[in-house]
Amino acid sequence: MENNRSSVSYPDAYRIYTGRSFASGVMWLSIGAVALFSGLMLLMAFLMFMDNDNTEETDYLFSVTLASIYCSMLVVMRMIMMFDKVSPGGKYFRTVKGGFDTFAKAQVIFIAEGAVAVMTFCAFLAVLDALGIIEMGNSIGSCITLFITVFLARAIASFSRLINKPMTRTVITIMVFFTVNMIGIMLIETTNGKLGAVQIVSAAAAVVLTVISEKAVLSNYRKKHWDN
Repeated sequence: MENNRSSVSYPDAYRIYTGRSFASGVMWLSIGAVALFSGLMLLMAFLMFMDNDNTEETDYLFSVTLASIYCSMLVVMRMIMMFDKVSPGGKYFRTVKGGFDTFAKAQVIFIAEGAVAVMTFCAFLAVLDALGIIEMGNSIGSCITLFITVFLARAIASFSRLINKPMTRTVITIMVFFTVNMIGIMLIETTNGKLGAVQIVSAAAAVVLTVISEKAVLSNYRKKHWDN
């Protein structure tokens, strides 16, 4: 039986839906991203060395593009998980303490998980840039722009979760991330990572759209999927 407005905390809601603590989830998500990125960077550096093509321009564009893809991956996988009744565990999650209220809290903490993981990953990129291992232009500015771009893309793509068809929903989500990320990459390239009014406006838009989209998605999900 579902309890309305339960006392389940946000960290407990996260644990119910993932089976681990918030700190553990963020740690492993961050470690995985850093490890995969490092491995691919080493592979590409080796290939460019063998091809005698290790110019700063190539490193710069490659690093920014790859970083953008990885940052997006850190939030996309959680976002597209809808926990429908037909999904594994879908019926079980409707019986846990708090019911839909617990689900809503888990969705909020998933956003926080992605934000912390992306910030950790961006900090790692800034360190690599400071050590001269990769080239990110203005590293701090580039990383901040990447963070804003990814969460602006997430805020816009979140509206796609109002679509019932999973395949259509996934395709639109990927297209939104690709489009917004390309704009972000072009912005970093043209400004060399320097911050300006565009980033401020984008950050504000990301916050506002996130609040609006999440409220719309949760309301729609309860009516069409949770209670039916």
